[in-house]
Amino acid sequence: MMKLFVIGIAGLIVASVIVFGGGSEESYESIVVFRNDDVKAVDGNLEKIQKIFDEENIPVTHSVIPEGIKNSGDYNQTCGELRDLSSNSEIAIHGYNHEGLEFKNSDWNEIQDKIVKIENFSQECLNSRPEVFVAPHNAMSSDARILLNESGFNVISADRKMAWQTGDSKIVADRREFINERPLELGQSSMMVEIWGTEPVTFSNLSSLKTDFDESVESNEIHVQTIHYNTLYSNNQSEKLGNLIDYMDTRDVYFSSLEEVAVLFEEDRIRFTGQDWVIE
Repeated sequence: MMKLFVIGIAGLIVASVIVFGGGSEESYESIVVFRNDDVKAVDGNLEKIQKIFDEENIPVTHSVIPEGIKNSGDYNQTCGELRDLSSNSEIAIHGYNHEGLEFKNSDWNEIQDKIVKIENFSQECLNSRPEVFVAPHNAMSSDARILLNESGFNVISADRKMAWQTGDSKIVADRREFINERPLELGQSSMMVEIWGTEPVTFSNLSSLKTDFDESVESNEIHVQTIHYNTLYSNNQSEKLGNLIDYMDTRDVYFSSLEEVAVLFEEDRIRFTGQDWVIE
């Protein structure tokens, strides 16, 4: 079932509705996906970030680091909490151990070994393998893309954006066939942390985040906004997330998750007209 978000401004509905044969389609300027990286435990900060999205009725994709979960303390309890979280939010795999550019600088055999470990973790902890892979530091090699494709991931979120994401294609090809052949790549558009190497880390100011979003809307791009929940709360920056969501709510956008976007393509319920995203 598709989650539908209609944005209101001054009491007016801004998403247009077109009715065809008893069904309806709605058009949007852009699609927005929130990607929450570096999940190593189901802790108080993760619960607080989830509450923000629940209250706004917006999906969020939580990117989990398998080895971090294994080292979180009570492994079985954490796995149960992750399964509970997955009942109303999307879980993605965020590399295996997040050590450096592990899916960029590792060789073919090392990547194969990591994917096997990811499969084992997914089955024993989550009871199923997530469909979404988020590359640590958004860094991917060609070998990694090939092997992740072969392992059956439907979505990869890293540094590369496909023409479908950037609005450079009207998407007239057979989308089902495309999705069956390779993952949909939905690259990062904006990140709340600007510089990691400072102490404390340097955050993008709200104006820059708004500009990133505006550029996506103006170019009709699918906007992938990355956040790091623990870094956000440990640096007292959570208010900035709420302000950014409020700003996004003033535009005609559809809030989605990474996997839902792939499903919309796969089920042929989305198309780009050259000016708008039309979702059935």
